[in-house]
Amino acid sequence: MRDFFFGRAAFVRQLVQRITNEPVTLVAGASGSGKSSLVFAGLIPRLREEKSWAIATFRPGETPLHSFAAALGIWGMAVGDSDGHPDEIAKQLRENPGQIHRLTSKAMASLKGNGIRQLLLYADQLEELFTLCRDSDERSAFIDVISAMATPPSRAHVAFLATLRSNFLGAVQSEPRLSQAFRISADDEEVR
Repeated sequence: MRDFFFGRAAFVRQLVQRITNEPVTLVAGASGSGKSSLVFAGLIPRLREEKSWAIATFRPGETPLHSFAAALGIWGMAVGDSDGHPDEIAKQLRENPGQIHRLTSKAMASLKGNGIRQLLLYADQLEELFTLCRDSDERSAFIDVISAMATPPSRAHVAFLATLRSNFLGAVQSEPRLSQAFRISADDEEVR
């Protein structure tokens, strides 16, 4: 895919800078505008070249918190006391969203020996939070975790990145914790 991806080097550089310096980033754009390609064919290959990033990707689907936990679980025992099983990770995060900092710190500590200095959790098609997830408690728990990620206790080495169809910006703005995490105001139209 990367061989066919060109013409967006400046966007990729900006995105690398953003996720390096900000805990939570949102890329919004029209359907078919290339948001996912920017990440999968531009950003992720660039980060893999650096060899200092561990990357986990997921789509929210019907159970966004569980999908998020499964993405964390790819780092296995690094994130939990129960072999990184998604059900256990989701349970811990539901009970205390701030646990995300402990879990990602454990992952970071175990991956450092491999030269990893940064973690990226990427949610493709965040609009599924509103289109596929029908359980308001599940949605709320997921938003709580993203909100917790936006306020790390200190300079964390984990970044959360999401892509979103721009016609769902209103849905994000209607969730105060989510709009605050992405720093979106009521009159914002720019990509965050």
